[in-house]
Order: sequence, then C-alpha cells, then structure tokens
Amino acid sequence: MQNWEAQCRELGAAIASEPVTCANQPEEDTLAACKNLGAALA
Repeated sequence: MQNWEAQCRELGAAIASEPVTCANQPEEDTLAACKNLGAALA
C-alpha cells in the first residue's frame, strides 16, 4: 500500500485521506478509519 501511495503522489494525485489497508472483517480501529476515509471522499 505504501508503494501505491508513493506512486500516486509522484504522479500528482491528491490523496483525500491516509490510505486504509484491511481484509475480511476489520478491527474496530480499522473500521473507524474506513468510515473516516468514506467521509473524506463524500
């Protein structure tokens, strides 16, 4: 994920929020990060 973020930034992409990495059923803190990311994109 960090490589992807760096590549996007190098290409001039605006990152709305810190990227969130999760799989299957996220822990509470990861779930909160996902909700915050969704709010930043909305």
